[in-house]
Amino acid sequence: MKRILFLLAFSLLFISCSSNTTNNYKVDDFFVAGNFTYNGGFEGAGFKTTSKYVYKNGYKFILEDTIDTATQVQRVYLLTKDSIVLIFTGENTSADLNSLDLTKGEVILKAPFNIGNKWLSAGNKYEIIEYIDAESGPEITIEKTYPNGNIERIIYQKGFGKISKVLILGS
Repeated sequence: MKRILFLLAFSLLFISCSSNTTNNYKVDDFFVAGNFTYNGGFEGAGFKTTSKYVYKNGYKFILEDTIDTATQVQRVYLLTKDSIVLIFTGENTSADLNSLDLTKGEVILKAPFNIGNKWLSAGNKYEIIEYIDAESGPEITIEKTYPNGNIERIIYQKGFGKISKVLILGS
């Protein structure tokens, strides 16, 4: 009897340790509202984003305003259970949530967070290429490939959202 209990306990421990821990997270763990400052941007002057959650008609959105030395851009993201969808981008304007088409947009982040998970959206190819259990929190790296061959690598960190974005020009 002790041997059976030991084997059962060992089996349960093995199964729980071998499961993919990235599946325990929701997409909005990695895409959060707040005030952030980034390096880079127009002529390397940096840029700031200010974002907030908005709830309307049973949907959850993030409204993000990005300001650099040359422009002000607003983006609206629809947060669903399994994805983050960019549904509006406008320069020097504000979105009217009542007039946005929620069936169109670009899926920029999608669960499950398994390395190799791929999807197509708005003509772009996406792939989760890395998961790191960093000291400051789990990080997911997404590779976005544009039709022209350019690649953008975006790192999202749990609790902080987007922490890095690098563009690699295609050949």
